Amino acid sequence: MILKNPRLTLLFITLFLVMLGFGIVIPLLPFAVRDLGASSMDMGLLVTVWAGAQFIVAPRWGTFSDRRGRRPAIIIGLIGFGAGFVLMGFATELWMFYVARIIGGLISASTMPAAKAYIADITPPEERSASMGLLGAAFGLGFMLGPAIGGMLAPLGFRFVFFGAGLCGWFTAIIVHLVLPEPEVRTESGLGGRSALGALMESVRQPYAVLYWIPFAMNFAGSALTTMMAFYLMDRFAATEATVGLAFTISGAAGVLTQGILIGPALRWLDEFKLLRLGMILAAIGFVVFTLSPAISLILFCVGFINVGVGLGRPTVTSLLSNITELSQGVTMGLQSSFDALGRMIGPLWAGLAHAWFAEAPYISAAVVYLAALLYLQRSKASLTTSPARDVALLKHGGVSVGIAAHREDQPADP
Repeated sequence: MILKNPRLTLLFITLFLVMLGFGIVIPLLPFAVRDLGASSMDMGLLVTVWAGAQFIVAPRWGTFSDRRGRRPAIIIGLIGFGAGFVLMGFATELWMFYVARIIGGLISASTMPAAKAYIADITPPEERSASMGLLGAAFGLGFMLGPAIGGMLAPLGFRFVFFGAGLCGWFTAIIVHLVLPEPEVRTESGLGGRSALGALMESVRQPYAVLYWIPFAMNFAGSALTTMMAFYLMDRFAATEATVGLAFTISGAAGVLTQGILIGPALRWLDEFKLLRLGMILAAIGFVVFTLSPAISLILFCVGFINVGVGLGRPTVTSLLSNITELSQGVTMGLQSSFDALGRMIGPLWAGLAHAWFAEAPYISAAVVYLAALLYLQRSKASLTTSPARDVALLKHGGVSVGIAAHREDQPADP
């Protein structure tokens, strides 16, 4: 699919470079802030403030991409992404890390809503899960290679790594400006005069609200790994930067394998609803086994297993929402990004508190959250599979459907 669509190829490269810069930094950040006297709670807060900034502005950035273009929104986000990491490179005190994270979060929040809306603009509903999977695979590939590169660069100093990640973001912005075209058509409904908070409140009252809450649950649970796993491995197994980098590399590799290769064949066997449910079950099992693992080798296996589940579920839930929404793609993806950010905002705080309570608590709670989300998904099945927009999509796309193929009549046809 990626070879058949040059725009998907360019978007894949763009998101890969973004995540490469992000992956270089993430496994080293706990070591950098610990040198400044940071606790596990501080590590959680550093992730939370970034996500909190994104939660506030993501719907607005989604509207911006509807009205001003996907490409400008992606470029602005990449500039903010780079600025956040460069400012971290200049930080000499802990409060300066917080300022850098807030600034980076506010501006970089425009990237993901625009990127997801871009994919929705250029792909028909029956191909959307696989296309969203490619987006996830790009992230996974960058997250696989980034930590390994970060581990190799660690002897050069944390500041060098932060500056390198920032320059990676700015370099990617230049690539997007030069080679990524704007989609031929896009919806431009915006927020309809509502505030971002009002749109968020309205979204949770929709019959398909579960498709917003599941990404929240995934990010809340995933915070146990992204924010506390380094501390957990350091404290329990005396892990080095290289070992922590390996764990994140395995996480990225599992995402690449699942979203780039496995999800297409899986969709030929299961519809989107069943595939989403399977992914959530696998992730829950992975977290349970993680808490029981006596050896770091089994921990590393569980990290990969969890991310196979996430890789099956994440692009699927985004595709389902993209196909069933009655809002424009930019606004919809902005709202979902806000729920993503809410999970990344609350999750690290909880993970930091839970880790201080006892080391396995973040991973036990992650399994519980996944199980609760599974129950919610099952209760919402009827409202998802009987959408009135389903028949419209089937007529528009020749009766071909994977899972829920809902698409508004008043949206422009896919190019």
